[in-house]
Parts: sequence; C-alpha cells; structure tokens
Amino acid sequence: MRLVIATDNWAPMVNGIVRVLEAARRELPALGVEVTMITPDDFPNAGFFLWPDDRVSLALPGRVAKIMAAIPEPFQIHIATEGPVGLAVRRWCRRRGRPFTTAFHSLFPAFARIRFGIPEALIYRYLRWFHSASRTVIVPSASLAPLLQSHGIGHVAVCGHGVDIDRFAPAPKSGLHKRPILLFVGRVAEEKGIEDFVRLPVAGTKMVVGDGPSLPRLRAAHPDIVFRGILTGASLAEAYAQADLLVFPSRTDTFGLVILEALASGVPVAAYPVTGPLDILEGTGAGCLSWDLAEACRQALTLPASQCRATAERHAWPAQMAKFLAAIDAVGTGGTPDLRVN
Repeated sequence: MRLVIATDNWAPMVNGIVRVLEAARRELPALGVEVTMITPDDFPNAGFFLWPDDRVSLALPGRVAKIMAAIPEPFQIHIATEGPVGLAVRRWCRRRGRPFTTAFHSLFPAFARIRFGIPEALIYRYLRWFHSASRTVIVPSASLAPLLQSHGIGHVAVCGHGVDIDRFAPAPKSGLHKRPILLFVGRVAEEKGIEDFVRLPVAGTKMVVGDGPSLPRLRAAHPDIVFRGILTGASLAEAYAQADLLVFPSRTDTFGLVILEALASGVPVAAYPVTGPLDILEGTGAGCLSWDLAEACRQALTLPASQCRATAERHAWPAQMAKFLAAIDAVGTGGTPDLRVN
C-alpha cells in the first residue's frame, strides 16, 4: 500500500499535529505502507504573521501535479490539515475524481475566537466545505464527534493518537526543585489555558515547557515559575519523568498528546472534563478531571505511577497506527470504516 499524506504542519514546527504525522511516517512502514509526505518543504513558504513559527505555503497546482505524477500507482491520499497544502491536494483530487480522507486535528475556530475575536461560525463554514468532499474525516476523540456534527461535519471515524512507550518512561526523580513539580507542556498561549496554570494555588514548583506569545509576559510576571522553553527528544522525556504531575488546562484541544507522554512517564494528569482528557483519562485511575483544577491537582498527586504507565501502554503507537490504517484502507477499497474506539 502507498499512502500520500498532505500537511501544512511540519518540522521545524513543534506541535501535536507534527508529532502525530512524524509517528505516522515512522510507524506505517512496519505495517507495509510506503509513505510520501507533501509538506511546506515542497513549496515556497514563509512564516505566518499571526503565528511566525507556522509556515504558510504557496502550494502551486502545477507543483502538486508534478509530485503526484512521480508516485507509482496505486496510492491513497490523506489530507491532514486544511491550509494551503491541504487545499491544493484537495483540488487535485477533486479534479481527478480521486477519493481521499481528511483529518480534524485542531479546534482552530476556538483558537481564532480567543486570540483574535474571529467568529467561530465563519471558520466552521470553511471547514464544513473543506471536509464535505472527504470520504471520511478521521478525528482523535469520540467526544469531538457531536461538536463536528453540530457544524455539519458528520462522516467521522474516531482513531486516537498514540505514544512512544520506549522514549517516554518512568525514571528516578532528582531533588533539584521543590516538590511536587507541576508540569505544563505546550504552546504558551491564552487558548491553551496557561493563565489557569500559573494561577493555580498549589504548593510546589510550577514548570513550563514550550514557547508562545504569552511567554515573555509570563516569564517577567512569575519569576517563581521555571520556564524551560521548547524541549525535544531526551530532554523532553527527562522533563516528564522528573515531574510529579502534568497539568493540562486547555479547554480547546481535540486530544492532548502530552497527556499520553506524561502517563507513559508514570506521571498522573489533572485536567478539565473536556474533549481529549475525557477520552483518554475517564475511568482509568491515571488522572483526575474537575472544573476545580486545583482540586484535580491535589487528587491526581495521590495516583500511582504504575496505573499511569499501564494506561499509556494501551495507547502504544503500533496499535493506534493499525487503526488509522484500517480507516484509510476501508476508504481505498470502497468500504465504510467503523472505528468508534480510541
């Protein structure tokens, strides 16, 4: 099987979408899939003025056609994002009558409303049009489906993300910081709930891993918080393993890959009862969900590392990629995927 994955999100960007797609490129060959990525690297691109670390591509139709012509038939097409690259590949598919799947990774309408005051309905109108031609929209969380259905996007298959349980694992904890260490990992931005994290009335050390528009202001206003910037690889795994608790204060994520990475490291999670945390944590005994985030933190700190690790092991990447492949393959053979599992 050959699979083309088109995405506007790619390295050197650091976010959950990139991490998921990097895992797909790494894991799918072991399942017999030859993967071709179409990314901003294939086109002229520049940083987006609203998010300078995000790249906007000039995805020319002729260039897309040339890339596609070089891929031996047969191949299937998955469009992971709704930006210029995804739009150009969608156009190529529509003009040739080629079936394709899409993914709904990000609640961008909520981000745009919180950050810039753009009405969500305006962006959902575009997303509804974009995904309308897709055979199946793959989403990471079952609780996301009703929201999409309310906006006219109903043909979904639920296929959760995974975690590298070898890279992220428990390790002995050092005494460099006052415990408990409460960790935040993600974009340091208002829509990620970072303000809720820094205001938590919980004893110990607060540590922030990530970058974003709120970082300079928060760093100046909260000298007691440890800001470590963007971490990757072994440094990121070490940050998780040294923490006592991951706090996930976002109300606008569709999954929460960092939740699985913390659990694999033996670290429990405190979060709001929203899409993502609900789908991963509810009923596992590996995290606490409450609208009182401080209380969720206090309760989660009592949870055993062994339960966290066991929960993460059920989400190892190979099994999750097999579910993703089943959805893609069902579309390629004309079937209708039924993957109502995480």
